[in-house]
Amino acid sequence: MTVWRDRARRFGVIFCATFLTVAVGFGLLATLWAAVAVVLLAAVAVVLLAAVAVVLLAAVAVVVRAAVAVVVRAAVAVVLLAAVAVVLRTAVAVVLLAAVAVVLRAAVAVVFGATVGVLLCAAVAVVFAVFLARVGSAVGWSGVAIAVVRAADPVLIVNKKIRVTNRIQPPRSPASIAT
Repeated sequence: MTVWRDRARRFGVIFCATFLTVAVGFGLLATLWAAVAVVLLAAVAVVLLAAVAVVLLAAVAVVVRAAVAVVVRAAVAVVLLAAVAVVLRTAVAVVLLAAVAVVLRAAVAVVFGATVGVLLCAAVAVVFAVFLARVGSAVGWSGVAIAVVRAADPVLIVNKKIRVTNRIQPPRSPASIAT
C-alpha cells in the first residue's frame, strides 16, 4: 500500500503544483488582459474625449462664427439704416425747402401781381377821373365823383372783378344789352 500511497501523493503533489501553476498562469494572464483592457479603454477614452473636444470646438466655432456674422450683419444694418435715415432726412429737408421756396415764390408773385394790378387799376382810374373832370360837362359831375371813389378804393375794383368772374351770369336779353 505504501507504493500506492507514494504514487497518490506524488500524483496529488504534481496535480496541485500543476493546478497552482495553471491557476497562477491564468491569473497572470487575466491580470495582463485586464491591464491591456484598462490601457485600451484609457486610450479609447482619450481618443473619444479628443473627438468630443474637437466636435465641441467645431460646434463652438460654428456658433461663434454665426454669432459674429449676425452681429456684423446687425451692425451693418444699423449703419445702413442710419445712413438711409440721414439721406431720407436730407431729401425730405431738400424737398420741403424746395416746396417752401415754390410756395414763397408763388405768394410773392401773387402779392406782387395783385399790388401791380391794384396800382395799375388805380392809375387807370385816376387817368379816367382826370379825363372825366376835363369833360365833366358832358358826363356830369356825378360820374366824376364815382370815378374818384373808385380810384381811391382800387380793392373795390379788384373785388368787383373777382365777383364778376367767379359767378355765373344769366344770359342777357337784347333789351338789357341796349341799355
